[in-house]
Amino acid sequence: MANLTLFLTIHNLSGHNLAIDRFMEFAAVDLIYLAGVILLVLAITNHSQGRKILLLSIISGAIAMIALRVINLLYFEPRPFITHPQIIPLIKYTADASFPSFHTTVMAVLAFAFLYHQANLTWIFILMMFLVGFARIYVGVHYPLDILGAMIVGLFSVQLGWWLKDWFKKISTKF
Repeated sequence: MANLTLFLTIHNLSGHNLAIDRFMEFAAVDLIYLAGVILLVLAITNHSQGRKILLLSIISGAIAMIALRVINLLYFEPRPFITHPQIIPLIKYTADASFPSFHTTVMAVLAFAFLYHQANLTWIFILMMFLVGFARIYVGVHYPLDILGAMIVGLFSVQLGWWLKDWFKKISTKF
């Protein structure tokens, strides 16, 4: 019940200011693309750390997508606007699984990949992760626990990606 109460508290902030609503729509849908572009620019501009973060993000992103698929096969949580028809989301969205949030998982993978490499932009990416998560609730397509679950999936995916990277490095030196 606290999940619904917190969802309603955040979602009820929407619809009062068009500029804030549009910003939250951008954060909820498109901010992950901007974050990806920033990472690509870092990697392309001959930034060694950027390439390492990109590699970890790719490995961890694949792990996260597998984890999301498995979670959705084992557990299905309908989106808030499906369970509660009186809720009108700010963005059009499909009636697929709500838990965990795909967008927040992607942003969490990027943020935690930056954190693991102790990069200069780490706090900006962590802030973007929280903004995407908050915006997904604000626009009415996710519950707070969907966001928390996504952040946990992102963290564990990066941890496993980090471990796999080290493991591949160890076995490659043996050959």
